[in-house]
Amino acid sequence: DYLLMINKDFGSIMAKPSAERGVILQQLRGVFDGEYIDETGGGKGVIEWKNRLNFLSASTQDIESVNSQQALADLGERFLYYKMRAEGDEVVRRKAMLSITGHKSDNAMRGAIAAAMLGVLKTYDGFDASTIEFPDTVAGWLVELCMVAVKMRTRVKRDSYRKGVIEYKPSPEGVMRMLKSAKGLLLGLTIVRGKKVADITDYALVARVVMDSIPSYRKTVLKTMYFSDKWLTPRALADITGISLYGCELIADDFYVVGMADKDSSEVSNQYKLKAATIESIKKSGLEGLL
Repeated sequence: DYLLMINKDFGSIMAKPSAERGVILQQLRGVFDGEYIDETGGGKGVIEWKNRLNFLSASTQDIESVNSQQALADLGERFLYYKMRAEGDEVVRRKAMLSITGHKSDNAMRGAIAAAMLGVLKTYDGFDASTIEFPDTVAGWLVELCMVAVKMRTRVKRDSYRKGVIEYKPSPEGVMRMLKSAKGLLLGLTIVRGKKVADITDYALVARVVMDSIPSYRKTVLKTMYFSDKWLTPRALADITGISLYGCELIADDFYVVGMADKDSSEVSNQYKLKAATIESIKKSGLEGLL
């Protein structure tokens, strides 16, 4: 049986010293994959885990910081993100007023929400997921979506002391792991929406979640390169996106290293352009409207 672990603040894990944080992330990776064995107390005891576990947690925007992304690189395609959209001032004011005037009913409200959520989950206890169908069109979109996303998320490790020197040529994250996570989300959405066949509305939300899993600065540069469809220098990218020149240099070169873009070197400056295959995958996955 699949289990679910809920952690209210992933930031508490990411804020730990790198060595301690690395141990926790390594444990999560093993637990997520279904098996984890470790010795404790100088070899006097053994902790053994054999099961499947899903992990759900909230975090601040710090999850997109360079340090956090580097730490999460080894977990890679095991994680998907859903970014809460910023609310307008009027919505914030209305919520603030409700919070002030309804302070006496906070506990009752939380209890009602918890009961409603538990009721929804119990409704689908033992549901036969094999009855849900994925049309070939939706399946094709999902495959292309994950193939683009894993390349966009692949970390290019560079020497911190020698600017631009790549320590090794990276291999993109495994498509199948991300595809499995995205497919599971699509399956769940179809079930809770009371349908037997996944459709474009279900896929649209899954595509948003997958794209939310890409660092925002990378998405911004990709969007600029995609809609420009021409050779661009890092300086041109910086002028258009507002991202630093150094950041644009690294991101554009990352796309080149992982095989998403072509690179044209000259005496003046490098220029980059998305490969035709990358543009085609974005179109096939329906991502154009999400960029």
